[in-house]
Amino acid sequence: MGRTDIWKAGLSYLRQRPITLLIGSTDAVVSRIPKNFLDLNVYHMHDIWIEMLLLGGIPGLLLYLIIMSRTIFCSYKVIFAHNIAMHKKYMAIIPILLIINGITEIYPGVSGNIMDMMFFLIISIVINDAANKSVPQVSTCIQI
Repeated sequence: MGRTDIWKAGLSYLRQRPITLLIGSTDAVVSRIPKNFLDLNVYHMHDIWIEMLLLGGIPGLLLYLIIMSRTIFCSYKVIFAHNIAMHKKYMAIIPILLIINGITEIYPGVSGNIMDMMFFLIISIVINDAANKSVPQVSTCIQI
């Protein structure tokens, strides 16, 4: 059994309890889905997007999507700005890599470890850098 089986178990849980799409479920319930559906001793969904859907329903998933979209937009803005220090550009790549990592793990997000805290610290730095008035708007960031 692999990650796709765990993801299917999460979706099966949603079919059994569709109200979860509106109100979510507690972590105690979500962490037992792999055990209850697959008899697998895994305590999370190995996908932050499914985990967020199960924990917060569609409203929680949308809020997470808004935060991640803003992060990607600001990372893009910082990476392609001409007048920003190289170390800040490298810092702006980190959130994108971790968001991609979220497809196979619950990091960054709700793992409850230091990685989540560090991720949110890094995205706050990137968003702040992107908000800097000296950074050009996205339309002027890329010169063709």
